[in-house]
Formats: sequence, C-alpha cells, structure tokens
Amino acid sequence: MNNNVEREFNLIMEPLIQVRKGDEELRMSLPEVLEHLGRGTREIDFVHLRPFQHHAWYAFLVQLASMALISSGENDPCRDAAEWTELLLGLTAEDEDPWCVYVKDLSKPAFMQPPVPEGQIVDRWNEIYTPGMLDLLVTSKNHDVKIQLINSPAVDHWCYSLVSVQTMEGFLGRGNYGIVRMNGGFGSRPCVTFVRSTEWGARFVRDVPILLAEYDNLLNSSLPYSGRDGHKLLWTFPWDGEGSIDIAECDPYFIEVCRRIRLKRKEGSLTAFGISTSTSRVAGEELHGVTGDPWTPIDKIEGKALTISSAGFTYQKLHQLLIGGEYMNPSTWRQRGENGDMYLVASALTRGQGKTEGYHHRELPVPQPVLGMLETPEGRDRLAEMSESRLQICQQVRNNLLNRALCVITQGAPEGRLDFRDSKTRPWLSVLDREIDAIYFDRLFAQVERNKEEADLEWTRELLELAEEQLEDAIESIPQPSLRRYRIECAARRVFHGSARKAFPDLFKNGDDGTGMNGGETDD
Repeated sequence: MNNNVEREFNLIMEPLIQVRKGDEELRMSLPEVLEHLGRGTREIDFVHLRPFQHHAWYAFLVQLASMALISSGENDPCRDAAEWTELLLGLTAEDEDPWCVYVKDLSKPAFMQPPVPEGQIVDRWNEIYTPGMLDLLVTSKNHDVKIQLINSPAVDHWCYSLVSVQTMEGFLGRGNYGIVRMNGGFGSRPCVTFVRSTEWGARFVRDVPILLAEYDNLLNSSLPYSGRDGHKLLWTFPWDGEGSIDIAECDPYFIEVCRRIRLKRKEGSLTAFGISTSTSRVAGEELHGVTGDPWTPIDKIEGKALTISSAGFTYQKLHQLLIGGEYMNPSTWRQRGENGDMYLVASALTRGQGKTEGYHHRELPVPQPVLGMLETPEGRDRLAEMSESRLQICQQVRNNLLNRALCVITQGAPEGRLDFRDSKTRPWLSVLDREIDAIYFDRLFAQVERNKEEADLEWTRELLELAEEQLEDAIESIPQPSLRRYRIECAARRVFHGSARKAFPDLFKNGDDGTGMNGGETDD
C-alpha cells in the first residue's frame, strides 16, 4: 500500500467483494452484487461473511437498494451493474468518497466512516488492529466467536465488520452508544421474517418490493419521519462526537452509524481507530426501537422492539411470535398473496452488560395449510388454542413430573419436603427442553387438523416417553449410597408415574397406555 494514496478500495468501481456462485469463486463490486441479487440469483454467497454478520449485511443491501430506487423514482430491483452504479452515486451527489473503504482526508467520509471535523486522529483514539476486534462480539471468555480470528483481512472483511458494528451494536459502557433500532442499549436488532427461500437472491427480490410498497405507509404513520428528503446514509455527515441527529430528520430506511471509526494506513496495512462519544448518533431512545424496521417485531403491550434473551428462539418464544398474537409483525413478515410452504427465519445476537451472550439463528418450515390458518381469525384462534394447550402440557411434564422425580434422586428421597429449586436437576431438564424444541412445531403442524383431544393425548404420550428417558438417565448417572439406592430409585419412579396419572387421567383410563408406565401411586 502506498501511504500517499488519497483514497482506495472503491466499492462501486472495484471488484472487492469475494463471492461464491456454485463452485466458482469471483470478486464483484457492490453494484455487481446488487445486479445479481436483483435478478434473484440463488447460488450467490459471500465468502468472508461470518454467520452473525449475515443480517447486518443483508439489511444494509436491502435498505440501500430500496432508498436508491425510491430516490430515483424507480421500482424494479432487476437492474444491471451500470444502472446500480448510477443509482448509488445519486445517493451521494456523485461523490465516490463515501464508497471508498480508505480515504486519507479525514474531513471527508469513507465507507461507513463519518468525517472527522477535527481533521486528525490523536492519542485519545483507540487502535483496532483487525476486523474481528472492531466487530460487535464481546464474549466474557472469548469463546463464542474468537474476536481476533482474522489475522490477514481482505477489504471485504473490513466492510462486513464496519456494517455490522455500525448498524447492529448496542451499549458498551459510557461513550460507546448503540443503534436506535433496538430496545435500549442491551437489546438487539433481530431479524424475524417469512421467506420463500433462504437464498440471498430470492429473499432480496421479495423484500425490496415490500420496502418500496411500505414506504409511504411509514411516512404517514405515527413514527416521526418527516418526508422523502430525510437523511439516508448517516456516514456521509460529519460527526464530532457531541451532537445527535434527530430520527425525525432521517429517511425511514436510513443506514445509521453508531460509532466514530476511521481506517488508516499503518505499516502497509489498514488499521481502524475509534473514539468514544458524548451521546448517541441518532436521538430516538424514547421510541424503544419502534422505528419501522422491516425485520423487527414489536411487543403490542409494552410498545417496544423485540429483545431476545440468551435462551434464543425457543419454542415458547416462537409460539409468541408466530401464533400467540403478542407481537406486531414487521413488514417482511406479512404474506403478499404468496402460495406454497415458507420458512420463518429468526436471528439475533443477544447481549448483556459488556458482553454478547450468543448468536441465535433458526429456520422453521411452515407448511401452506398453517400459513392459510394464520391469515384468518378462525385459523389463528385454532392454532393458538392447540399450541397453548401443548405448552401447558410441556410445563406440567417438565416441572410437575420430571423435576419432582429428579429432586427425589438429587436429594436422596428425604423424609421431609423436596426443594423444587434444586439446581442439580437442570442438566436433565435442559435436555428435555431441547428435545421438545426439536419436535414442537413439527408435531403441532402435522396434527393441527385433527381432533384436539386426541392430538393432545398423543402429544402427552410422546412427552412422557421423553421425560421418562431423562429420569432413567438420571437414575443411572447420579451416584447414590449403595444401601439406599434401590429405595431412591423406586421413590423417584413412583413420584413420576403417580404424578403422571394425576395430571393426565384420560391417558390412563384403560390401564396400560402404551408408555410402559404402569407404576404405583404418588407418595405425596
């Protein structure tokens, strides 16, 4: 690298993004990427993109394409690279600096890097050596994803990390503020959406028209956006770290930057520098993440953007999102007269204080009959009734049967009361939770047209079998005094079987229900 170069790595003019098409690897410019996505090219993949960066990069491309089309009065994303080049330059008044990963003059913008009004980087700026150190993963033991994994980064490594941190980051202590598109600094910017195919191109040609169709609705909604001339690419505006941009001044699909970052040359390679700020870049904390983001559900009661806990997208959370009616679905979720099976795609990076707590991604196949039910009040009510009944059965089997029996084992069948808060039972309860999670929606969707009482009995029988397997595993695994072992085992099985008969009498009307649980009565 030549330190005298004024700017370098122009994303709209140079093939800097390494992609894979089938068995072929090649490099594309940003307009060429948009051309392939706009044609619905399915086999395209981004070689250096890490899994937790997928939604950040995808949302960036969709928002960018949508704003470029809206600004030019166009509505068809199927365009060649030359047309996309013209559209992108139209967003920056023909200035190519905002598309260059490195710009020497700090008073000018660089890609996802706001101009520095001070004109220089001094000692107070922190040096960030690799894209992995720049990005938003901060784990307590550095094991979730290694933050310094990329030792010889390509230009697109830096691009993905810049987009990820600037559009997805949360609060990391004083001076390190997060984005406005999440519910507070410890929230997350999730992706919850329906897709026909999980391939990049198929999703792109579905979502861009949705964003175009929703644009005027967002301008006319209760959200604070003031008009079509709002700020679009916030990295093009100087930022001294003191002032905020009011969200009312922004376009509904604006691409934000939440950190002051600049790339510089050092010893022949790129190095990032960052500095804290006195306030967040976009003022809108009172919105609690309700910004019209096309992929973020909104809690109807609390009026806040969805935040995912470290547990991730469990079957209970997906029930709330898909069936329970507790969330207002984002625009890309809603179906647009589409036929055939679809996938519910859900992803989020969860965070705590000063760390991330895991990247969660789930793809749930949803068959056409279920999609049809979700489109009608009667269908939604039936799904909700069946799912809520099954959730109650899950809770009974987990807490009232398996946990009680496990407590008998872990506490040595005491004469007095059991402590049901015993943490030593968690390993077996966690396995049961995972096994339920793996089959919950498959069984629900397969049985949704059946008689509810019969379907509930079949579901209960299957859960009891899974729970009994965990009980037997615990009996084999937990050491016991040899003189008391037989008594403890018998007591645990008696509690489990007796509790099952009390909780689900219909399953035992004819004696042997087929589960093998013919054992005695509860000793409670």
